[in-house]
Amino acid sequence: MKVLLLNHESKLGGATHSLIALVIALRNLEVETLVVFPCMSCELVRILKKESVNFIVHKYCWSVYSGGRSSKIKNYILRFLSYLSILFLVPRVFNFKPNIIHSNSLVIDAGAVLAQLMNLPHIWHAREFVDLDHGLKFHHKRKYFEYVERCSDSVICISNSIKDYLSQYIAHKSLITIYNGIDKKFDSGYVSTKSFSSPVKLAILGRVTESKGHFDAVKAVQMLSKSKEHDFHLSIIGPIDKYYLDTLNKFINDNNMPEKVLIYGPRNDVHTLLREYDILLMCSRSEAFGRVTVEAFLSNVNVIGASSGATSEIMINMMHGMTYEYGNHTQLASKILSLCKNKKLQNALRIAAYNHACKNFTSNRNAHLIHDLYHTL
Repeated sequence: MKVLLLNHESKLGGATHSLIALVIALRNLEVETLVVFPCMSCELVRILKKESVNFIVHKYCWSVYSGGRSSKIKNYILRFLSYLSILFLVPRVFNFKPNIIHSNSLVIDAGAVLAQLMNLPHIWHAREFVDLDHGLKFHHKRKYFEYVERCSDSVICISNSIKDYLSQYIAHKSLITIYNGIDKKFDSGYVSTKSFSSPVKLAILGRVTESKGHFDAVKAVQMLSKSKEHDFHLSIIGPIDKYYLDTLNKFINDNNMPEKVLIYGPRNDVHTLLREYDILLMCSRSEAFGRVTVEAFLSNVNVIGASSGATSEIMINMMHGMTYEYGNHTQLASKILSLCKNKKLQNALRIAAYNHACKNFTSNRNAHLIHDLYHTL
């Protein structure tokens, strides 16, 4: 079987990491793949070459936009040019002779157009809410999702939260939930009974943008700085939205917290870096899945997350981690402090979370389920 996969970006975001893990795992199931992405990225090319993944670069644009009227008009023009560009993609992939075309994101429709031109089955992978999590805008939301349903043989949802959201617009029979698979490099191979550091090391990983809820974490650390029992340091790691960063830095400096909160850019060694922390904070307003949450499970790191989006779906409160009400930094601070005081609970949550991740969120399980789906088309 041959599958052509179209990615929406050349950055190493969560969806791209999931795509790479899927392609590598599918190879063991005798599925040959060709990955297409829209612009050159040295880091992505390096990884794909290292993993011997076949790829081509071909220009196409997103079907959604951010900003106001000018951004909307610009996207209309780019989409028209994108459709013309896809005509030239057909001969580039023709010799590969794919059996299936698989779009790795809802924000692009290049795969759907290509599948129609080549008369091939098409799978659309819903890895985001689009508007709720990333704040992106549709030209005509309901019509776009009608188009997604019409041009898909199946729509893979990475969580039931996304499936429930899309079921408002897309027939339930077209939707299937298949959780993301996390690369085995995050698997520590054992469950640790480590004690928390002094100071306690907190981390929030992922894109540094408003929807990820960094202010919950920073304000919680501000409250915890008054604790006489523990000292806390927070590391913020991920690609940065500059405007949001300026707002965040102003709050940190105004409250004399630069030594308590450290902001880093993106890191390529997250799988080893993560194990240095005691607690991962998942403060996202509407997390579509939460790769970082599962990566923490596998890395023996306790997790406290907002009870919104898919976080409360993949992490049951007081079984795999602890949850708090999104936006309630006082409650978050209280949960952090109570976890620090209870070593027995720390270990129990880590053990349950590790076993939960190994059972449900491996790249092999993800690939087998998608492989089975391919064979139904």
